[in-house]
Amino acid sequence: MLIDRLKIRNFKGFEEKEFCFLNNFTVLIGDNGSGKTSILDALAVAAGCYLIPLGGGQKIQRPIYKGEVRIEEKEKSVFDLQLPCEIEAEGKWGIWKRSIEKLSFANTVRYAKPVTEYAKAELERAMSGNGVILPLFAYHGTGRLWAELNDKVNYTKQGSRLEGYENCFSVKSSSKAFRNWYKTLEKNIDRKDSDDLVQRLDTFKQAILTCLEDWEDLYYDFAEDDIVCVHRDGNKTNSIPYRMMSDGYRNMIGMIADIAYRCIKLNPQLGVYALKETEGLVLIDELDLHLHPSWQKGIVAELTECFPKIQFVATTHSPFIVQSLSRDQLINLENEELLNEPHDVSLETNALYMGVKSQRSKIFDEKEKTARDFFSALDTYSGTEEEKSHIEELFDSYMQLY
Repeated sequence: MLIDRLKIRNFKGFEEKEFCFLNNFTVLIGDNGSGKTSILDALAVAAGCYLIPLGGGQKIQRPIYKGEVRIEEKEKSVFDLQLPCEIEAEGKWGIWKRSIEKLSFANTVRYAKPVTEYAKAELERAMSGNGVILPLFAYHGTGRLWAELNDKVNYTKQGSRLEGYENCFSVKSSSKAFRNWYKTLEKNIDRKDSDDLVQRLDTFKQAILTCLEDWEDLYYDFAEDDIVCVHRDGNKTNSIPYRMMSDGYRNMIGMIADIAYRCIKLNPQLGVYALKETEGLVLIDELDLHLHPSWQKGIVAELTECFPKIQFVATTHSPFIVQSLSRDQLINLENEELLNEPHDVSLETNALYMGVKSQRSKIFDEKEKTARDFFSALDTYSGTEEEKSHIEELFDSYMQLY
């Protein structure tokens, strides 16, 4: 795995905290404001050290931003910056760190040498035509659907493998890159009948169709100028352009398509094995965003099956997703103890573990209280008319709730 331990100091709301991650899927849970997204941002900074040799500014890299340095209120309306702000990681490349130590807010690079020196050599070999397998990075934030519908789909040049890193840490990443790429490949296939291009498109399509069981085909419609998915509903099929799909479908397809596109772009030499053999780190904020509960229950298994060597770290507020996990796949930022395996207990139990105090309806609570009062009155009944009248009233009240 790329990162198995992360230590944060004076970053956003964290004074000092350390976390460990699994090599397949780790999910962060906790109340709003508990720091789930901050951990994803810190992971992006740590992983972004690999891309420092490429330059390219924030379109490629992910530094610590000035506004992410933790502040403390010393007196009313007087805040002090807490320096140094540090993000230390341990994983595939050893132990490395990125930090802001001075008020100039410049990010240090010297502590990231275990990563940058390794990455520089690996990227140079990749650019020289060597078949090195490049790691994938992607960040899908909560704004992942906001700005994409008005993006015009254009043809794009073949470009280098390293284009698979463009905007990889942008939390507002859209579908533009993979739609441009898909359109270009479809057009080139028509002209050249290239087996290699057909293979790439088939690999890309298979990723989406595997995760969406009711979808049976995917193609680029040049009249609609968009990717079109063919959906089967019983004996009927329905073709829907990507831009006209619901938020749930676009979210699901967009995540899978972006990861698949980057796998193929970064490692075309792997052919049909690009999705299975590419390593990397994918960060997903609110994994359940716009997804129906039936999709929430299966999304973790589908992503890990489709991309088995990718390390996923995600956040969620969904007990359906929590129930699909094992205990060691969860990090609860507010309640460290988890007595049972989430997949062995009810949704209500998982919701309680997530901090939801009651999952029952108001009418259910009223029924329970009235029934409790009724049976309590029966237990103490001594035969008086007053007690009998009171029991009858309780019984009538209980029946009126039905």
